[in-house]
Amino acid sequence: MKPTLKPGCLAMIVKSAAGNEGKIVTCVRYIPNYKFVEPFGYRPSWQVDRQLPAYGTSTGTWMNDTIPASWLIPINDPDLEIEIETKQDIQLKEKV
Repeated sequence: MKPTLKPGCLAMIVKSAAGNEGKIVTCVRYIPNYKFVEPFGYRPSWQVDRQLPAYGTSTGTWMNDTIPASWLIPINDPDLEIEIETKQDIQLKEKV
């Protein structure tokens, strides 16, 4: 089963029309039917935490904070608690 995104989730952009692949964003709000410019049309999308270049035009770069859902993959789940051991924690355990 493919992991799903939810508000607060960190996600990586895996496809972009403007070279944003690999950027990390925070998902803010799911939009089930967002209208993009042609040729993309209407798509399920996520509003993210910042404006990113969408594509270049003769007058400059157009910015957008909405990304098609299929262009994002989750890299964390805000509902999961993850314990991270630090170097100090590991050294203390070794001395015991």
